[in-house]
Amino acid sequence: MKSQEYSCESFVGYPTILRYVVDNMLKFKQFSSMHLYSGKKNKSKIEILQESQELLGAICGVLVERSEDGSGFIEKASFGYGEEGFFYSFLARGKGNLEKLQELEEPMVFQKTDFPLFSERSDFAVVAKLRDGLQFNGFIILEFDGKTEARKFQSYLLASFLSTPEKPKPQLASEDSHINSAVQWLVKNSPTVSLEFQNLQKDKPVLLVGEKGSGKKSLARYLHKIWGRSGQWIWVDTIPEQVGKLEKALSHWEEILGQEGSIVLGNLAGLSLGQQRIFYEWLQNSSIAKNAFFIDQGLNKKEAYPGFWDLISQNSIHLPNLDSLEKAEKSQMVLEVFKDLAYNLGKSEMEIPQDILRKLTEKKWIGNFEELKNSLGKAIWKSTSNVLNWDEESPGEDKPVAIGIQDSDDLDLPKCVEALERQKILLAEKIFAGNQLRMAKALKISRGALQYKMKNLGLL
Repeated sequence: MKSQEYSCESFVGYPTILRYVVDNMLKFKQFSSMHLYSGKKNKSKIEILQESQELLGAICGVLVERSEDGSGFIEKASFGYGEEGFFYSFLARGKGNLEKLQELEEPMVFQKTDFPLFSERSDFAVVAKLRDGLQFNGFIILEFDGKTEARKFQSYLLASFLSTPEKPKPQLASEDSHINSAVQWLVKNSPTVSLEFQNLQKDKPVLLVGEKGSGKKSLARYLHKIWGRSGQWIWVDTIPEQVGKLEKALSHWEEILGQEGSIVLGNLAGLSLGQQRIFYEWLQNSSIAKNAFFIDQGLNKKEAYPGFWDLISQNSIHLPNLDSLEKAEKSQMVLEVFKDLAYNLGKSEMEIPQDILRKLTEKKWIGNFEELKNSLGKAIWKSTSNVLNWDEESPGEDKPVAIGIQDSDDLDLPKCVEALERQKILLAEKIFAGNQLRMAKALKISRGALQYKMKNLGLL
């Protein structure tokens, strides 16, 4: 099949680039000038695409973006093609595949048995679209041999990485904002919690009571948002023991917070009488004490300063244990926690089958919401489609692990590092279908170090 001729133009800021105006088909050719881009963004895209040849096992590939005037497409990078170039007939105008690509979320696959491909070794080509925010901005084409499904997902991730993310829109805090849907559902629908929630006064310090992992910190953040506080949100779980240092710390925290910030203080059970007395005096005299949240796990206290506990208990809310909820409530809470995690991990379109929801509801969660989040987070990362795949872990795998995105205010550095390592290893495991050699190379560590980390993180 003979290809149509295309015009070649020069663009400001770039060396000579071949511009392809889509008519009957698209033709791609690799030029020496492709490696001379001076723009940092373009150089990065070239390097990323070329690395996919080795990391993903692609035989050849090309990256194409829409021209500035929107009339055609410009080849930005390619590898594996000869000097004479190659055209892909499945993207011809009359085929309708280019239009279909713009509508679909997942990549399209074209088999060698149906359309001609560049390499004789290739079995199929994957076409994944690029975005500029929410707009279609081009695509990548990668040729592979072997199995199809894993390559589709890998190409999707690569295209997502090469796309320009949507700029976040400013959003006023409200009950409808996606702060934490599990917390929102609990305070609106649980009879006991909702009653206490309605009686809370935002101009007084709040005591949040609940077992470990019951969501007290998430509730404090939620209250900070819906009460319209525009200042900083500070989490403190290590309180100075010496009275003088605690007084200085409180003064410093006041300077940081101002009138619009919130401070969350944990580990109340470990406070000495002297520390409780300082807090009691601070609550009575400070103008920002009304913006304080106190976290109490309901543990036995060795010492209690009556005035302090009487004061903070006047404005309190109790969070239930996950397993203490009625079956219908627990099922809904599991669903809301799943929605939160899927949203935070960039998989908001993922669905949870009813049989898995039932198993998660029936399971006893010793670690409360924290254990549920760990288990669900791991399953979300490992699921290879938009349908959650969850298997109950063995009794020996109940070690709490950090997964997902850590709060920026969390000062537990080892926990944050572990969460990040776990996230990246799970992502690499999905991209490279469990091939540890490729995983280690992409993560820039040795295979032995990878296996050691996976064992410590409970991934082996």
